[in-house]
Amino acid sequence: ASKLAQNWDAKFSQEILSNQLDLLIQDELNHASLFRFNHLLKRESNIPVVSLVHHLRMSEKSRLGPFQHAIENAYLRSVDAFLVNSANTRKTLQPWLSDDKPAQVVQPGGDRFGSLDELDAIQTRAKVSGPLRILFVGSISARKQPHLILEALNCIPGISIHATFAGDLNSDPNYSKRFQTQIKTLGLIDKVDLLGHIESEVLIQQLRLAQVLVLP
Repeated sequence: ASKLAQNWDAKFSQEILSNQLDLLIQDELNHASLFRFNHLLKRESNIPVVSLVHHLRMSEKSRLGPFQHAIENAYLRSVDAFLVNSANTRKTLQPWLSDDKPAQVVQPGGDRFGSLDELDAIQTRAKVSGPLRILFVGSISARKQPHLILEALNCIPGISIHATFAGDLNSDPNYSKRFQTQIKTLGLIDKVDLLGHIESEVLIQQLRLAQVLVLP
């Protein structure tokens, strides 16, 4: 409800207008806060609005109702152009694209964490005694499906494995709660670490400790 209310926040609107922007870039995941705001903004200014799109909520396999779909659809119709992270994301936007509303693919940089360890270091780490160290990087959410790792751990009880999950625990609160309950139910408390959201420096350390990296 608070996100929807921001669409009518006069203070927020005035702050945007007072900065005399040449371009406004918005995170598409904030569409619930912006779908009507953009229409109101266009009445007051000619600021082009570009949406930064990683994925569409309506493309997720979740129980989004028609109201949520309508909100995201209204937002997508309210912007002037898109910046997307992949060609696949661009395909999902096809119904909203036109000659006047383009989408540019801008792939994420590949050097966020610096260079990889040397091959010798990786091979040495792979042979370290003790539990197989698995690292999952991603939010604890239904879209990422980290519960599949828990199910895998439960299916191979004879092998010593420790799984570390590095990712936001609050992006999908209901799923996160079920996920943490599943850890207890399956008796995996001693085999799992939940780090939550961590800074890049800590993630680099975890990447250098892990023997297996799991990405959603």
